[in-house]
Amino acid sequence: MYLRPYRDPDLTTIHSWIDSEQTLRIWSGPRHPVFPFPAGELAAVYEGYRTDLVNFPMVGWDEQGLAGAVTLRYTAPRTIRLVNVITDHTRRGQGIGREFVRLALKMCFELMDAETVSLGVLAENERAVRCYRAAGFAPLPKEDWVTHTFFGRDWLCMEMAITREVYFDRKKADG
Repeated sequence: MYLRPYRDPDLTTIHSWIDSEQTLRIWSGPRHPVFPFPAGELAAVYEGYRTDLVNFPMVGWDEQGLAGAVTLRYTAPRTIRLVNVITDHTRRGQGIGREFVRLALKMCFELMDAETVSLGVLAENERAVRCYRAAGFAPLPKEDWVTHTFFGRDWLCMEMAITREVYFDRKKADG
């Protein structure tokens, strides 16, 4: 797998992955309140990224095609947040999430010179939490977590981060 910048033709595939309201909430929390998620709204999000120097939408690509999408967002100098992370749900259990996160971190730390990379993930999304922990992310203190309400109940959004030091220590240990 490799990462490359998002291209307009990727939009159709990314949009197809948002196939349920649950997927929309896992992907975006409460940011996009309408399901089905309008393709035009997704296009507008990506179009907005063309004009700023903060957001870098990337996709993971392998021999089967588009495997995932993520936006690398500068939140401060040398601080990047992974947002709108999504992978092809039809390929779960094949290690694409793990590889995708590994490549995103490589880009953040080795090419973009980040000191810290963070993300938010619903605490109940156990598969994603395991994937991020395996990549070296650690939960931040619970006072940094936020609660979102949808489906008539509250969902905890776990804040996680990995530092440059942890990333390179893990890389060195892995050989």
